Amino acid sequence: MKVIKITGGYHFNLKNEPSNNIRQCKSIKQVALSMIGFDYIKPKVIIKEGDEVLLGDVLCFDKKNLRIKFVSPANGLIDKICYGPRRKLKFIVINIFNNEKKKKFDTVVDTSLNNLTKKHVINQLLDAGFWQLFDVSSQFNYIPIDDVLNNKIHSLYISSFNSDPHGVDNKLLIKGQEKYFIAGLKILSCLFKNIYIFVKQEDMFFYETLKCDNIIIKVIENKYPVHKLGVQAYYNNENEERIVVGSSVELAINVGYLFLSGFIRVERIFSISDNISNVGCHYLSRVGISLNDLYRISEQKHVRYIAGGLLSGRKIEMNDFLGLKEFSINVVQEDTKRIPLVFFRFGWNKVTLSKTWLGFLNNNINKMIGTSNHGEKRACIQCNYCTDVCPVDLMPSLIMKSAINNDIEKMEYYSIHSCVDCELCTFVCPSKIEVNQDIRYGKNLIIKEG
Repeated sequence: MKVIKITGGYHFNLKNEPSNNIRQCKSIKQVALSMIGFDYIKPKVIIKEGDEVLLGDVLCFDKKNLRIKFVSPANGLIDKICYGPRRKLKFIVINIFNNEKKKKFDTVVDTSLNNLTKKHVINQLLDAGFWQLFDVSSQFNYIPIDDVLNNKIHSLYISSFNSDPHGVDNKLLIKGQEKYFIAGLKILSCLFKNIYIFVKQEDMFFYETLKCDNIIIKVIENKYPVHKLGVQAYYNNENEERIVVGSSVELAINVGYLFLSGFIRVERIFSISDNISNVGCHYLSRVGISLNDLYRISEQKHVRYIAGGLLSGRKIEMNDFLGLKEFSINVVQEDTKRIPLVFFRFGWNKVTLSKTWLGFLNNNINKMIGTSNHGEKRACIQCNYCTDVCPVDLMPSLIMKSAINNDIEKMEYYSIHSCVDCELCTFVCPSKIEVNQDIRYGKNLIIKEG
């Protein structure tokens, strides 16, 4: 099978890659429903502090679309409802009971999965709070419900591997869950005409054995960020006018588990990469855990914790709770010391996407990534490094300048909505410009202006 090559992107070789050993996390007493990653939602909370909830009970819903619901990740007592500026909901903390009780959903037997109706599948996914967990092409916040009811959406994309540096190994997610993964694919085939599974060449055999009529296997080059929906749709020549949807491997497993068992699966495997202790591993825990309960290192100064992707994740503190779409933690030493005459050094062991350091000649060895900018922000010199690494062949510098000038017409002309927010443009920029931050500002401006 032909391997899809991408023109941009980058293959990172970094130290402390998480090993395949899975460590069991200690028992925890608190979890939280975090609203991180759902900025477009205006939640209406329907519980109050002191209420008892079952695992799967609705905690809040979207004021703009009452069918979009967020459910409890545990059975317990509502301990705290935390709001941010302008009373925007941040998270709901739940104290877990010892004997966990779960809300029961409709179940089906394995042999009846192909006979499910579209309406039944949609309603169950909505009631379980799964609907907004699917990625969707950039002009939508979540899959338009009416569009699915009226007609099958053309494509669902699933990446069988995670190209994020130090991301979760999807083989560990599937191991022991094959039954639910295949069931999830059969259920989702009720809603989508084609299911594209993007695989690495060495993993092709396993996915070719999946028994589902409308699955199409695509082999793609293993470079960051090919696991993102926008990159896969771009190289599959998907028409921009079509609604394209993306699912993680874990979400497909959870869908299968929901329909076969009738319960919401809260088990989750997290990847941990620690540049302080020089270790990398996977932890088995549950959705909504706090960083303090998941992974604790000895007291250190100048440490940065990054939840989510190493390049595109968010900086968090030890007492923060992980979001519904956050699967990995990176622990990085803050570079607080200035190195004298840094640009007169060879940089043989530095990560570089351009030719700033000699490290670009030495990409076969594992290197350590840091937090230093190696300089201060300067004017854009139109070097086109950002264009070279862009995985979807955009011109980020031109989009950025259009966004800064609030020029919506030019932003759309340069296809701002095709940007996959991989942050490679920011990472490679020799002028230290937060390119992707400006692009996100432009996207938000277009949404605001309607």
